[in-house]
Amino acid sequence: MTRERYVLGIDTAARLGSIALAANGTTLDSEPLAPGGHSNGLSSAAESLLRARGIGWKDLAGIAVSEGPGSFTGLRIGLAWAKGLCLGSGIKLVLVSGHEAAAHAHRGEGGLVATVLQGERGEVVRLVAGKVQPGAAAVAELGDAKLLAGESADLASSAPAYGRSPNARKPVS
Repeated sequence: MTRERYVLGIDTAARLGSIALAANGTTLDSEPLAPGGHSNGLSSAAESLLRARGIGWKDLAGIAVSEGPGSFTGLRIGLAWAKGLCLGSGIKLVLVSGHEAAAHAHRGEGGLVATVLQGERGEVVRLVAGKVQPGAAAVAELGDAKLLAGESADLASSAPAYGRSPNARKPVS
């Protein structure tokens, strides 16, 4: 009997965030996070995904988080939430590049894939069958592959990759 390897994927890099659960590298289910509701929606959405499968936090092999580039606040919320959960439970943390996650959907098409992510205040959202394709599914699947390869992030030094300079800057004297 093969034991399922569960990975929770989190993508809070953009206004439309999501969370997903994968087993053995395949997404089982995902939930969108309300715009602006990343901080108060993560815990309840994660609980809902786990409860639907009859599993608990201790059953997770890892938590994969989009490291960016993306929203300053969104990236910090997702990574801080995941780091806290991993620190308290001993679950492994994996960081996944937003570019890698965006390209993941086209992995079977062959050839080179270029990705374009949000720049400044504009937003690009990919639509599949008339609805937003959640990024957390790709993050969970790629995170599972990284865990299988023996990769995990250091909880103390893991940080977002913002992708651009902050809007607020110290004044030049």
